[in-house]
Amino acid sequence: VYTGVNRGYFTFFGRVESLVEFYKAADVVVNPIRIGTGLNIKSIEAISFGKPLITTSLGMEGLEDGKGSAFLVTDDPDSFSKCVQRLMLDKVAYQRQAKGAYLYSKKYNSKALGGLMELFKN
Repeated sequence: VYTGVNRGYFTFFGRVESLVEFYKAADVVVNPIRIGTGLNIKSIEAISFGKPLITTSLGMEGLEDGKGSAFLVTDDPDSFSKCVQRLMLDKVAYQRQAKGAYLYSKKYNSKALGGLMELFKN
């Protein structure tokens, strides 16, 4: 059970005890990161739960091949809003994005685990 505080269209969460429950409660995940380096694990995490993700160019760093099919990318606040609206109002677009997210994360994780398993074989 999540303990978020509902503020209209958004629910603000404090400390999250269960990622499964948290992502079950989420419709769309946004990662509006503007500064930072390296792979954004929160982007991989969100799509691995099959949640449509909207992020910035920085939020998809290292995942460029999933742009459009696994997640939506924009660096403009107005476009972020339009992406969320489209996903929330268009059930077909939502389902397509959720499925693309899950399939991409499955392929990504399989590739990463394959590389890790090769290390253990040697």
